[in-house]
Amino acid sequence: MSDVTPSSMILRVPKKAIGVCLIIGVVVIWVASAELIQAIFDNKFKKPLFLTYFSNTLFSIYLLGLVIVPRWRRSLFKKYKSSTSTTVENSPEGSNSDISEEDQTTPFQQQPPVAEQLVDFRLTIKTAFIVCPLWLLANLTYNYSLLYTSVSSNTVINSTSSLFTFIIGLFVGIDSFSLSRFLAIGVCIGGVAMVTYSDEQGPDGSFPLLGNMLTLAAAFLYGVYTTVLKVFIPEGETIVPTPLLFGFVGFINSILVWPLFFVAHFSGVETIELPDWKVFLALLLNGLIGTVLSDTLWALSVILTSPIVVTIGLSLTIPFALVTDIVIGKKFITQIKALYWVGAVFVICSFLLVNFSYFYWGRLKAVDQPEPYRRIKELWNKRYSSMTNETIQDFEMKQ
Repeated sequence: MSDVTPSSMILRVPKKAIGVCLIIGVVVIWVASAELIQAIFDNKFKKPLFLTYFSNTLFSIYLLGLVIVPRWRRSLFKKYKSSTSTTVENSPEGSNSDISEEDQTTPFQQQPPVAEQLVDFRLTIKTAFIVCPLWLLANLTYNYSLLYTSVSSNTVINSTSSLFTFIIGLFVGIDSFSLSRFLAIGVCIGGVAMVTYSDEQGPDGSFPLLGNMLTLAAAFLYGVYTTVLKVFIPEGETIVPTPLLFGFVGFINSILVWPLFFVAHFSGVETIELPDWKVFLALLLNGLIGTVLSDTLWALSVILTSPIVVTIGLSLTIPFALVTDIVIGKKFITQIKALYWVGAVFVICSFLLVNFSYFYWGRLKAVDQPEPYRRIKELWNKRYSSMTNETIQDFEMKQ
C-alpha cells in the first residue's frame, strides 16, 4: 500500500503551482481593494498619502513574529554568519536553471534539524531599506491615480509593469529572452492598448490623462520593485522570510515617512485630517487585507515563480475589474465596446502563454531561443557575470 499522505502530497506540489495560486488570490484581493479605495475617496476622504502611510505602517504587525516564530527568535539571539552560498549568482542563465530545478519542492519542505538555516537579519534589514522607498512611491502613485481614473483603466495600465519587468529582468539577468515570453509581452501590451482605447469612463470630475500617467509611473515602479526583490532574495524564504521583510518595511515606513505629511499639508497637496470611525474601519480593512496580506502573498509569489510570471499574472485584474464594475453597477454590458472584450481576452491569453513557457521551459528551450541569440548570450554571460559580481561585492563592502 502506498505511504502517500495528504501532507506529503502537499509537500510535493511544485513551487510555481503554489505561486500561480497565490497570484490568482492577489488578483481578487487587489481589485476588491481598489474598489474600496475609490469608495473611501467618494466619501470625501481624498487622502492618498494618509492611506498609503497607514496601510504600509500596518506591515509592522509582522514583527510580532519575532516573539511567536521560534526560528526567528533563535536567529535573533544566536550569532549567525552568512555563508558564501548567499552570494547572488547573477548570470542570465542562472535564473532559469533555478526555475526548473528548485521547482520540485515547496518552501514548506522540512529541513534536517541539524542543518537549520537561521534568518539573515542583516540581509533582511538591508533589503527592507532598499524596498521601502520603491514600495512607498509605487503605492502612492497608484493611490493618487485612483482619484482621477476608473478602476478598470487603472488596472489595465498598471498591467504594463510586465513590460518594465521584462526589460529590467533581461538587463540584470533575472529573466532570459525567449520568443514565447516576448510574444506574451506583446499580446499583453496589445490587450492593454485595446482596453485603454475603448474605455473612456472615469470618476466624476476626473482627469483621465493625469490618472493614466500616474498609473504608468506606478507600473514602472512596480517593475523595478519586483526585480529588486528577486535580486536581493536569491535564496527565497530560507534566510529572508517575506513576512519579516515586510515587517521591517512597515517599521521603516512609520519612522521615516511621517514628515511628508507636513510637506503635503503646507504645499496644499493634502491637508492633515483624521478620518471618522467609518472611514477608519474601511482603511483598517483595506490595510490588513488589501495591503498587508495581499502584498505579502504577492512578494512570495515572486520568489516562488518569476517577476515576469507575476506581473503578467496580475494582468488578470483587467477582466476581473470589468466583471466587478458590472456586478456593482458601475458599468453596463451594453456600454462596453467589443474592443474592450477582445483586449481582456488578449490579456488572459498572455497570462496563459507566459506560464506555459515557464512550466515547459525544458522542452521549449531549443526552439524558444534562436541560435543567434544563444551565441550573443554566451558572450554577454561572461562579461555580465564578472561585472555583476564585482558590483555586488562593492555594495556589500560599503555596508
